[in-house]
Amino acid sequence: NGDIPPSVTNSTNPAIILLTAARDLNDAALLQRLADGYLQTQQWTQASDTLQRLLQVDAENAWAHYHLGLIRAAFDPFTAQQHLQKVVRIPDYAEVA
Repeated sequence: NGDIPPSVTNSTNPAIILLTAARDLNDAALLQRLADGYLQTQQWTQASDTLQRLLQVDAENAWAHYHLGLIRAAFDPFTAQQHLQKVVRIPDYAEVA
């Protein structure tokens, strides 16, 4: 497992092992799936880190901006607003952003 970080190899969930490795890749679809898994399991720090990585790969990803804005709203309203402003004109997000 040469290039796989210890935090990944210590996991018992095969999906998390594979998807966590995706954080180091440039695959937006895999990064979004990983972030979604973290969101569903309320692992906010990991979700935030993965969403930020996703935005490095795909700077216009509305889904990532929306969820990162929601996560950051509680402790960093300025940054949250910046992310949510990017999706406010997109119909799928307009009502909730």
